[in-house]
Amino acid sequence: MKAVYFGHSGKMVEILFNHFDLKAVVFESSYENLEIINICEWYNIPYFGIKSNSDILKLNLLNIDVGISYGIGIIFSPNEINMYKCGIWNIHPGKLPDYRGRHPISWAMINNDKYIEITIHQINERIDQGIKLASGIIKRNMDDLESDILLKALILIDNKLIKKAI
Repeated sequence: MKAVYFGHSGKMVEILFNHFDLKAVVFESSYENLEIINICEWYNIPYFGIKSNSDILKLNLLNIDVGISYGIGIIFSPNEINMYKCGIWNIHPGKLPDYRGRHPISWAMINNDKYIEITIHQINERIDQGIKLASGIIKRNMDDLESDILLKALILIDNKLIKKAI
């Protein structure tokens, strides 16, 4: 399955590279970092920094099966979603619909949640309300930092959720 990744996580690039034929990585140019560029160059994956949504249509990323979004501040338009045969999937580190939007792990920690749900859903015109493709739960330990939760989430995504979504 051919995919394009929208996001800023080098670890996610590596995960997706293991599950998909990753054709491109797209990130917001204002958040450009050397980690993601180095990983893309290591795996010979084309990468693009964009300033706005309108730049996505200009990239000419054709014949791609799915777009995958994780941790990017872009709200995709119907035209961008429909560019891909299977649409765009969002990997969301929070229980939906309880923790829609940005920083769901922070909100779960503020609310003292003991378990945090990770969701993969199809993006539609409403934020974090598309069809759920896969989800899983990670246990939060009392002394976990947000970085610990993110690492647990990446392991769950790699070991279980991507396969389930596909």
